[in-house]
Amino acid sequence: MSLVPEKVGAWLSDTGPEGDVVISTRVRFARNIEDVPFPGRMKTTEAELVLDTVHWALEETGYLKEGKFFEQGMLEQDDGLYFVERHLASPDFIASRNPRGLFV
Repeated sequence: MSLVPEKVGAWLSDTGPEGDVVISTRVRFARNIEDVPFPGRMKTTEAELVLDTVHWALEETGYLKEGKFFEQGMLEQDDGLYFVERHLASPDFIASRNPRGLFV
């Protein structure tokens, strides 16, 4: 079962006088958490701790309620391609076997 939506978001519809223009942006947090090494030096257990910590923080703060958190290992191949095609994740992110998460 796919985790991603089956239809395109309303923000991509071409209605209105400027319907041919789409503006998109993304934010990538690439800093480490105190006392945890950067991803290139991280052990699997440390990566799992970071993943759990970030997921917990997103749920507990109540911010970004309409977003969805995906663990990289839960994504089917088509889901990964969906995120890569829309520039929401890099091919390296999807191909990695390390514990990773994506918040959309």
